Amino acid sequence: MVQLVKITLILVWLFQALRQGLLWSYWLQVKEYRVDRFKEFFFSRRGARELNLPLIGLKLALVLFSNSLFLILIVLLDAYFIFEILSHRARRPIFTQRGRRLVLTALFLSLSPLVLSFIYKVELSSVVGISEIALLVSPFLGILWTIPFVEKAKKRDVARAKEILETIKPIVIGVTGSYGKSTTKEFIAHLLSQKYKVAKTIGSQNTVLGVARCIIDGVRADTEFLVVEMGAYKKGEVRAISEIVRPSIGVVTGIEPQHLSLFGSVENIKAAKFELIETLADNGMAIFNFSNPFCQELAKKARKLSKRLSVLDYYQTKIVSKTINGISFEVYEGKDRKRLYAPVMGEHFVENLGGAILIARKLGVSWEKIKKGCKTLEMPDKTMAVYKLKGGSYIVDDSYNSTPRGFSSALAYLRLFPNSEKVVITPGVIELGSVSGGVHRKLGKEMAMIVDEIILTDSEFERDLAIGLGLKRNKLLVMKDPIVLENKIKGMINKGSVILLEGKVPKIVHDCIDSVPKDE
Repeated sequence: MVQLVKITLILVWLFQALRQGLLWSYWLQVKEYRVDRFKEFFFSRRGARELNLPLIGLKLALVLFSNSLFLILIVLLDAYFIFEILSHRARRPIFTQRGRRLVLTALFLSLSPLVLSFIYKVELSSVVGISEIALLVSPFLGILWTIPFVEKAKKRDVARAKEILETIKPIVIGVTGSYGKSTTKEFIAHLLSQKYKVAKTIGSQNTVLGVARCIIDGVRADTEFLVVEMGAYKKGEVRAISEIVRPSIGVVTGIEPQHLSLFGSVENIKAAKFELIETLADNGMAIFNFSNPFCQELAKKARKLSKRLSVLDYYQTKIVSKTINGISFEVYEGKDRKRLYAPVMGEHFVENLGGAILIARKLGVSWEKIKKGCKTLEMPDKTMAVYKLKGGSYIVDDSYNSTPRGFSSALAYLRLFPNSEKVVITPGVIELGSVSGGVHRKLGKEMAMIVDEIILTDSEFERDLAIGLGLKRNKLLVMKDPIVLENKIKGMINKGSVILLEGKVPKIVHDCIDSVPKDE
């Protein structure tokens, strides 16, 4: 009978442990298994909430001081996990090979002390604290012991990618910057595809391993051009990608303090992005967005780097008209002026198009084909995607990522809906380090003039947004509770509002909106 009770208690404990293991593995995966990114998240207010740190602290305290209260808390956590599963709110990683290994490591290491206590007839109360601590550290141990497997796979895939590029020899165009990488990459690839066979990196695959796998999967015998997005969180990462693909053309979309908390300074960001230019082939093209002051600095540096390097500015563009469906604009090529239209939402995308059009022209794509290509552009997923719901509301989904510049541009787009209530749902802009306060105060000022209601899903930026809003700070609502947030969104959907999703909003937001049919 005693042994049966022990088994029951172990299973009760294990169920909530599974929830914690899945949750932490999910966030480690979101942060790309990078300890630096996870550490920064861990010490943020959002991280403390998402990782359930106060609850974990309470569990550890009750283990030491009250076994009965600890058991009650475990049962409540089990019940909440059942609720999360039934309501599709449970966090879990994508079960890649590494994702599975992290979860299994967490369960094995945390369950082992309890199983051993069962075998050797030791009181559970004396070892459950060890299991709780093991549950905390096991995901990181999982990362450590899986590193050799990841490095082996990376080495294999990089070698295969290099072999493919050396055999097929496509012209490689690298794209980097603090913002606009994905859209600029997509624009370049789409315009070049009007004349050539083009391959590109897919989605957010902008690391060494991601790029290598995109080459393996996407480059074919007839590929003439390869467009590669290059991401980085520290110096050396862009260079590592460049050494694989050996670009002939490099594009720097712009520099701003995105991920400043990881880079440490804007100077480090500039140096990291400039690695693409330093690794360009002889007689290559270095293309910069001169509307960005930091890019102007890097362009001067590039001219000093090599006389063989062509240093170019984006084609200049001018907005002619804009609607909720797209933008008409003019492009200047010397004294010539071309009128074009693109189904893009957000003026900053036209700037990115200026760089893509420059590359297409330099590589021999006619204006006729460029005009056709601009008309058929498609935006990356969750990047200023606009659609109308059956309930009458418009959704502006810009939740793929958020930067200060992208946020401001999305707010400007809302002005195209003059007679509608405008709502912004956002966690704020993350990983801005020391400039975060200033950025959010500026965004608050902008929203004070444009937005009717702001739903902040993370209280970390509440103070600075409120300062920016000034007398209109009553527009700001902080909603961290999923149930409260769900009820709020359901109430807005049928009001004919324009709802901007800016940044990585909670899953419940997408679930609520996806449950309403789109107005075809």
